[in-house]
Amino acid sequence: MATRRFNLLGKGDRRIVLYPLMKLTQTLGDVLLISNDPHVLRLSDTGENGGSYQNILVYYVDFEKSSVDDFWMTSGRSPETFSCVIVDGMPDPEAKITLYIKTADMTDDDREEMDYLENPILIDPWNPKDVCFDANTLYALEEFEALRDMCPISTKLSAKLAAPLSKALKIAETNVAGMLNKPSNRTPGKVRKMQPSFTDRLTDKLKNLQSKPRR
Repeated sequence: MATRRFNLLGKGDRRIVLYPLMKLTQTLGDVLLISNDPHVLRLSDTGENGGSYQNILVYYVDFEKSSVDDFWMTSGRSPETFSCVIVDGMPDPEAKITLYIKTADMTDDDREEMDYLENPILIDPWNPKDVCFDANTLYALEEFEALRDMCPISTKLSAKLAAPLSKALKIAETNVAGMLNKPSNRTPGKVRKMQPSFTDRLTDKLKNLQSKPRR
């Protein structure tokens, strides 16, 4: 089966859509995530590029200095080896499914960019008449990252995503909704051993250097 390529765009916090998309696509096979948000390295089990989040390979790319094509040429990765590829924060001409997350302060440039896209799935988290959040969403984002348990992000958002993703993936809408809302299998109270952050590793190195006797 051909690789399914997804593109997430929008200047706001795209995690509320990215994480449900990760939760859905990882049920279809191995996934490659390429994002211009350095925050995604928190998902990596090594805290660095090329680490994994379950069966999702995670890469941060500064798209101001590089491009999607540059990534393929320099990373040694090939899209054909993955069931799904998610490019987050940079237009991917090869993507067949594009999700655009609106911000609370859409500019004329933003609307022009949105109009340029071909049949995007539009998500407006800030529409007061169609709220995507619930009381648990903020905690769910933290749990998804810290506990690495693929928890559902928002049932309201799942309902909004189920229909367009069902059509795009040719999967029954009830199945898509079920995958998005599937509870995590985390044992209550069990927290994973966190990888040390870059700051922690740097601090440890400085302490080691300071503790060594001077010659």
